[in-house]
Amino acid sequence: MNRTRLAWISCVAVLATASLLAACGGSAGSPSPKATPTSDETPTATASPKATGTAGPKDTPTAIPTPTGTDLEDLAAMFVDGVDGKVVYEYSSNFGGKPNGTYTVYRRGDDYRQDWHSTLDGIEFTAVTIITKDTAYTCTLTATDRQCTKVSREDAELQLNLFEPIYEVPEKIGPGLAGLKATELPSRKIAGVEAFCFDVTMDGRLAPGPEGREELELCFSEKGQFLSMERRVIFDIPGRIEGDLHLEAQSVTEAKGDDFKPPSAVTG
Repeated sequence: MNRTRLAWISCVAVLATASLLAACGGSAGSPSPKATPTSDETPTATASPKATGTAGPKDTPTAIPTPTGTDLEDLAAMFVDGVDGKVVYEYSSNFGGKPNGTYTVYRRGDDYRQDWHSTLDGIEFTAVTIITKDTAYTCTLTATDRQCTKVSREDAELQLNLFEPIYEVPEKIGPGLAGLKATELPSRKIAGVEAFCFDVTMDGRLAPGPEGREELELCFSEKGQFLSMERRVIFDIPGRIEGDLHLEAQSVTEAKGDDFKPPSAVTG
């Protein structure tokens, strides 16, 4: 594959990002490895203590209302603060550009990597973004070509915006969010990990955009690993198609040092 074609794939990914964010009302802020993507507009929130790293769900979750400052917020805050590991997710959404596929996140201290494996125009590819303390890379991997480029941290962070509709959820919930109603569900196993899950509803939107309300089911591990999300946006506009996003972990393992090295020769 020639460089023109690879550049076209990158452009399509950027356009898909813009389309996705416009449809769902997300922002195009630049995330960082320790602070995942944020929206430009923050709903009114009530103060809630940040997680200390020891907070966790009850041993026997029950279907009771979850008031502000309890397990859901603690687990979301733990995730936003940064949880080490490698998680492979199944991802699908009808938000804008439909970036369906396999989404893999690696985190180890200040090192962060994100892989998006999908198909565009019949071409199967993996887009890789790596951000470490000292450097950053973006890569495009296909069946016929593998290219990695050393880039600025700012440019690398732009590639992370495609998944803003995932990260804005725990970021808004973690500090405590006015108008949110959560019910703790029975725990279950996801990717072999004990998952603590919550049914969440709220009037209004988590992000700027067309008016409506949201329904979510969120699951975290006891350590704050984000394991699954079902996000549904019901718009107030009659006839508008509802927004649906599905995210579920398929495997949860340890992130290793080699995971943050470019998977191909580096140019630039």
